[in-house]
Amino acid sequence: EPKSWPDFFSEYKNDYRADQTPPSLFALLEGKRIGFLRFRRIVDPIASPLRRSLKTCDISINVAPEHRGRGLGRLIIKSVLPVVRSWGIDSVLAEVKIDNTTSVSMFEAAGFRIFDEIDHLVTDLGIKFAVKRMIYDLTEVVPLFTGKHIIEAGRPEESKFGEGIQH
Repeated sequence: EPKSWPDFFSEYKNDYRADQTPPSLFALLEGKRIGFLRFRRIVDPIASPLRRSLKTCDISINVAPEHRGRGLGRLIIKSVLPVVRSWGIDSVLAEVKIDNTTSVSMFEAAGFRIFDEIDHLVTDLGIKFAVKRMIYDLTEVVPLFTGKHIIEAGRPEESKFGEGIQH
């Protein structure tokens, strides 16, 4: 069931905006908000001596229902990765419910790779469900992006950076 803004605002302010680095972002299409991205710094989930110093964040994306099914989620994610890299982040984690094949495919199309499956507990609700954990290593393939930016996803063949930032 979709949340209404008045009900969601407290959750947004306390949970999504609690850590100002990295910021939450809106994805725009023709100047209108069509999606929301949330990032949180986390401990790198792949235990390895070579990865100990990596700075990792997780990602959550929500594309407005009327804009789904057009490949915009993949474009938004691919467009924002250089921005995330410019924040000093080395890898990005996505956790997706196993039965959410659309989101799994979207993250795979954006270059994420599945590295394991775990049971995830939502402590507030006491609900446990299986998720695929997917990772994107930014240190190998994503160049640093500097400057002000706004992510705007257009038709599948276009994705561009503009002036300013929405957060």
